Amino acid sequence: MLYLQKNSKNWWIKFRVGKTIIRTSSGTHDKKKASAIEKTLLLARRNEMPGEALHKLIDALLGVSNNTTTTGTPIETAFELYNQIITAKNKNISTAEKRRKKQHLIRFINWKTSNRPDVTTIEQVDKLCAISFAKHLEKLNLKSKTRASMISSLSTIWNVLQTIRETITANPWRAVAPEVTDSIRGAPFTREQAEAIIHAADEAGHGWGLACRIALYTGLRYGDIIHLAWSNINTTAETLTITPSKTARHGVTLTTPLAKPLLNALKQVEKKDGLLFPKLHKLYPQAYTPHLFRLVLEAASIDPNKYTFHSWRHTFRTRLAEAGISDDIAKRLGGWTNDKMSMHYAHGGREPEMRKAVDSI
Repeated sequence: MLYLQKNSKNWWIKFRVGKTIIRTSSGTHDKKKASAIEKTLLLARRNEMPGEALHKLIDALLGVSNNTTTTGTPIETAFELYNQIITAKNKNISTAEKRRKKQHLIRFINWKTSNRPDVTTIEQVDKLCAISFAKHLEKLNLKSKTRASMISSLSTIWNVLQTIRETITANPWRAVAPEVTDSIRGAPFTREQAEAIIHAADEAGHGWGLACRIALYTGLRYGDIIHLAWSNINTTAETLTITPSKTARHGVTLTTPLAKPLLNALKQVEKKDGLLFPKLHKLYPQAYTPHLFRLVLEAASIDPNKYTFHSWRHTFRTRLAEAGISDDIAKRLGGWTNDKMSMHYAHGGREPEMRKAVDSI
């Protein structure tokens, strides 16, 4: 709908994308032009016209020339600039958090290269572009919490860059973050389901079988699993040591005993220097691989709309509870915490209990 906003001479446009309400200026006080732009935006919402063509049409409606040379900040330099600014300001941001923001930006860059090649600078990323990317993420069947995290990363980068670039006059990401409707992502797998999934994962290859076993017996998140290196594994001590991305800011390193089935699976893999899952790691985050796990779930006759790879983490916690493992030991194994201090566990003397806990799974 079109409406006039207080202290603005131009017409404003309000429309819905999913559960998100978008409000944006038409850029003109001419109601007929504003109405035409509104219809164009609705075409974009329905994906009935390519993004580049839509922008050219809007430019034509506003009388803007498409032949002008655009100057601005190249999108490819955005993370480097962001990192320089937060470093100069002594912002306490963990390496894992920086890596996550960089991955989210790379994902957007790869998308815009294929879908919006006309967008080359940060200044050219407008609400229409942001909406199109948000809809792309939604089509991948990513959970709303995951999509919200990606959009939030981009919004943070744009906010920081606005402090040194006067040409960046607006943050297009603020209005397109989805409403989070799945803060608890996926139910735990039953034992029968877990067995079927691991069989299907082995059949799928590409390391999915081992990744599922690691998730089942350690409760690690997908992002941490695909970043595992052989240096994290000690087959002699039968332990896995890692600094999970979500607890890195607390300086916490987890050492988890390897359950016998997982240890045997690791010993069957040809050990090489570097990563355990080079193929899956190469795909991440450019092609967000957890959505490929849907294919494994479907092969195991499991509903991919109810379960995700994160369901392994819920399964791990559930199995520990079923075995009567104390919350204290469960927290030590999975890194669950509500405060910083409780993460600084001293594992000395507790390893037998922890090993017994993972074996109970």
